[in-house]
Amino acid sequence: MDYRRVLQIMEILRDRRVHSPEQLELALGVGNRMMRRLMKELDEELQKYGAAVKVRRGEGYYLDILDTNHFEGFTARMKEEEKRLKSLPETADGRVGFLLSLLLRADGYRKMDDIAEQLACYSDKGRTGFNPIMLYAVVTYANMRGVRAVDRIVDLCQRDLAFIWLTKGQKPQRDVFYDFKRKKLTGEVL
Repeated sequence: MDYRRVLQIMEILRDRRVHSPEQLELALGVGNRMMRRLMKELDEELQKYGAAVKVRRGEGYYLDILDTNHFEGFTARMKEEEKRLKSLPETADGRVGFLLSLLLRADGYRKMDDIAEQLACYSDKGRTGFNPIMLYAVVTYANMRGVRAVDRIVDLCQRDLAFIWLTKGQKPQRDVFYDFKRKKLTGEVL
């Protein structure tokens, strides 16, 4: 779950009034499908804490708190997450240092997905991006198989079982790979 988005949504819904889908889409900077998916994910998470995101047909979404004491656990967790997100490094050098200290202090192995989630270095604008570790794995695997052309990599992500497994069924398009190669694959990475 993208905690930056959760914090954005909770900031909007905290007044417990009904908010139209259009208001939420505009505030979050996402389309209708993404907004509905985010609301569904948030509702599933909130139900563990005695609350729910309800829909009033024809009007919009609102926050319904069923168990105030239990819900306080969720708000405390969100405040901790907000502090953690504010303490994350903004620059590439800062993230490298953060990663090194994280890995050197670890007792055992760390999952790449957990590290990516902890770094939370995704944009909070527009649609949800693809995990950069997944993109790196796809590009590396493609290079190992002698495939360098982005269009061919995109095709393999839709047809080849190994690539489908690497992308977890997601279908990144060519602009995603071009942006990733241009912005993330620097000389230090290669």
